[in-house]
Amino acid sequence: DMVRLAFFPEGDRLLAMNALSGAAIWSAHPAARVLRSFQLVPCDVYDAQVFPDGRRIVILAATRLATIWDVDSGELLLGLHNTADAPHHVARVFPDSGRLVTGVSFHQRSASIIWNALDGTVIHTMRQVD
Repeated sequence: DMVRLAFFPEGDRLLAMNALSGAAIWSAHPAARVLRSFQLVPCDVYDAQVFPDGRRIVILAATRLATIWDVDSGELLLGLHNTADAPHHVARVFPDSGRLVTGVSFHQRSASIIWNALDGTVIHTMRQVD
């Protein structure tokens, strides 16, 4: 079972997730403990990132849905559906925390989608050109 890890900008917390146990934010101090858990649909988790502002996380799973969560409340804020017949495989958050790019690979082609991370709209799609 693959585990994905991402540190928070301050270095005091760690986001850890896998397909069986979902995702959790852990204290990164010697007395490590779970600070918040996020229940995900059991499936492969491909990537996870912490936003630079430390207030949100994004999780990519085999469901073809990238989910953005509020760290403090644990609330699901957005579900970003791609239109390709494949899941998002990689995510990177822009330094301004307002945009997110996800990478999709399908039928030996790839695409990157830039999203507005506040309302979930697609800003731009970049497709592989043969």
